[in-house]
Amino acid sequence: MRAVRHDVRGQRGQALVAAIACVLLAGALIVVIAANSIETSHEAIDRAARVDGLPHVDSAVQKYQLALNSGKVNEGNNYIMSAAVMAQLVDPSVDVLNPPAVPYTTFYTSTVSGQAPPALTMREKIQKQGTADDVYGYWQIVRVDPPQYGPAQFSNLTVYFRAWTSDGDTNGYTRPRIVRAEFRPGYFSDYQMLTDTAIKVLRGTQITGHVHSNGFLDGIDDPPGASTDRIWAVAAGSGSSSCGAGALITTGRGTIAGGVSGMSGCQSKPQTGRFISPLRAETSFTRMRTSCGSGGVSCP
Repeated sequence: MRAVRHDVRGQRGQALVAAIACVLLAGALIVVIAANSIETSHEAIDRAARVDGLPHVDSAVQKYQLALNSGKVNEGNNYIMSAAVMAQLVDPSVDVLNPPAVPYTTFYTSTVSGQAPPALTMREKIQKQGTADDVYGYWQIVRVDPPQYGPAQFSNLTVYFRAWTSDGDTNGYTRPRIVRAEFRPGYFSDYQMLTDTAIKVLRGTQITGHVHSNGFLDGIDDPPGASTDRIWAVAAGSGSSSCGAGALITTGRGTIAGGVSGMSGCQSKPQTGRFISPLRAETSFTRMRTSCGSGGVSCP
């Protein structure tokens, strides 16, 4: 009888241990499931934030590209866009916040120039489907590294942009999307010909690069077509004219007669609105001469 009781007690003890183990295992499973759910939720939030911030990053990159093409940012100002330039490039409905009254207010100093961009934030009201509250998009330029041309190190212009959105303007900010973009500044060596005046293309001309007229002057002779023409082909000369692979003919203002009629293989883009100052070449050479013997610049 005692032996039977002993066995029963032993079985009860084993059952209790098994029950405790099951409870602990179930608790561990609940913790793992909860942790996975939290991680999945955070991943979903990050993905949504990246999607929401993408259009505003694209807008920032486009605005900076415009400033670069127009010469508003250049080596003279270390490629840093000022508040005045930002205000010129954006739509009047876009607010330039200075100082940035937003949660992301850290801007970074470039190790190349020793400068940080101004603490500015661009804010625009956007329409978001299914949302009754106002939704705002934001973007910032948080760091600018000018290009380096030294013999030991070469790099393009590098700009870091930050963008996000918010509901109600003062709360509900999404996590920022940060994008690193590289720009290659244009070189005068990119052009086969660059001029302020009009261009007459004679027969036998071979265009192998980029030919550009700012279109400020009409030239010596009137073009055979419209008075707005700034580049045209003439019959004088011998041989046939053509464009090689990669050749491009453009104007800042003014048209291109017939896409330069009579020339084969030419790509033309008139009235681009891009005006390139030939004086910048002189400024660049002057700056190089003054840098001789310093900063890794050696002159013969």
